[in-house]
Amino acid sequence: MAVDAALGLPEGQIRDQILVAIAGQWASSDAKAAASWIKELPSGKVRDPAMARLSDVLAGQAPELAVQVAMDNMAPGTIRDEKVFNAVREWTTKDQTAALAWVERLPEGSFRDRSSSPKNGWRMPRKLLCAMRWKAIVQGDNDTGIPRHLRNRPR
Repeated sequence: MAVDAALGLPEGQIRDQILVAIAGQWASSDAKAAASWIKELPSGKVRDPAMARLSDVLAGQAPELAVQVAMDNMAPGTIRDEKVFNAVREWTTKDQTAALAWVERLPEGSFRDRSSSPKNGWRMPRKLLCAMRWKAIVQGDNDTGIPRHLRNRPR
């Protein structure tokens, strides 16, 4: 098996890159098995990029699962945020209502505000932001669910 051959290579950057590539290929064909294998890897140079690759693959197949994988298995920080943002963006194209519900469950001032901040290099998908605004207007509260820095902006 390719994993065994790669694990037999001398430790180093090339071996790590091969293992991450194998994780991505494996995730494309059997995400559940790949996830189990990746979770068993020691945290660090291989596990973290392999988990990020798994999240990338899942974002196209099952974005809600990609969000969960990233949130549960990656350390907080820029890479995890990027993986979650990408998955939420995909999620809004497949099930906007579920993506909106997930974002709305986040506490204000937390990941929700950071995720929609242009300073973080990502903007909440326009479709999702419009849905949040529309829901707020229908409920009679222009601010409900809208991150603070996006309130009162021209619509």
